[in-house]
Amino acid sequence: MIEKQGDVFTTKAFYIGHGVNCQGVMGAGIAKTIRDNFPKNYAEYKKICDEGLLVPGSYGVYVEDSKAIVNLATQEFPGRDAKYEHVFKSLYYFAKRASRQKALEDYGNLVAIPEIGCGIGGLEWPQVANIVKCVEAMVPEIEFEVWHYKP
Repeated sequence: MIEKQGDVFTTKAFYIGHGVNCQGVMGAGIAKTIRDNFPKNYAEYKKICDEGLLVPGSYGVYVEDSKAIVNLATQEFPGRDAKYEHVFKSLYYFAKRASRQKALEDYGNLVAIPEIGCGIGGLEWPQVANIVKCVEAMVPEIEFEVWHYKP
């Protein structure tokens, strides 16, 4: 796990992951920034939420403006509803998919994320950091670049 200070949107990584709820709401924090800057991603995210296809512990990936935005379903509802098990499942299932050889060759193995599930989601970073390290150990082809926000 690589830890950086600053804004996750300055990453050189192809993949930018962030936590979302399953209700189609990107109303605050990094999710709002994603909604405002990646409108096609938001439209697809909203659609799969409205259809009931995004469930806690799953994810959706949308390529827009040469970045793959990874919507990690870390919580069912907006607000302080993130769950550690949802963080684990969404990171793990995405990492397994991204670790396929062709994806690594085309896009690299780095996935940039904020302190996922913390802040608005209500989780504690030390526990989430352990989950991120665990996923890296289980899928060693993938490395997470964690951004600790500093304006």
